[in-house]
Amino acid sequence: MDGQVDDTPYPVEELAEAITSLGDGDYLRLEAAARVLALKCWADPGELMDEAVLRALDGRRRCPRRMRVVAFLIGAMRSVANEWLEDRAKWRGADDPTRWGTPAEVDPGTLADNRPDPEAVAVRAERLRFGGQVLKDVTEMFENDEEAWFIIQADLEGGIAPAEVCALLGIERQRYETVRKRIRRGYDTIRARYAGGTP
Repeated sequence: MDGQVDDTPYPVEELAEAITSLGDGDYLRLEAAARVLALKCWADPGELMDEAVLRALDGRRRCPRRMRVVAFLIGAMRSVANEWLEDRAKWRGADDPTRWGTPAEVDPGTLADNRPDPEAVAVRAERLRFGGQVLKDVTEMFENDEEAWFIIQADLEGGIAPAEVCALLGIERQRYETVRKRIRRGYDTIRARYAGGTP
């Protein structure tokens, strides 16, 4: 077994114990990830985290022993967010016959008047798609960088002073500025991808 990766999953009981044993820093990272991923699917961060934990504890999601529990839960939240986003897209789809109500609820004579302008819908959808893609790029670039991820979330939340961020992360101000530079370089890379327009 030496040198081999242990892909056997945690038993549910062990995984539950590992989750309840997470430290404050782990929960801060999970909450930050939940808030960012919730933006993607228009969900409540708490509900997103609860659903990920529920799926882990009822056996729908299995955590390999080689994987850190925090990383596993973030991955589970990402899967839930993607699933919810797909469900919402289907529900809101223009070809969904229930979008305008059931046949008994809809007056055929007024249906055309109630439909939104197709061009406006297309523009709004494109903006949402673009925003979702940029958010996905930011997430993929920084989700495994705990310091950068936390600072990005602090920016999204607003009102958190750099000194407070440093205290929460347990880093000096010089380290904070170094991470800031890393984040800016990442943002520049993402912006350069779309310099010619939307993805």
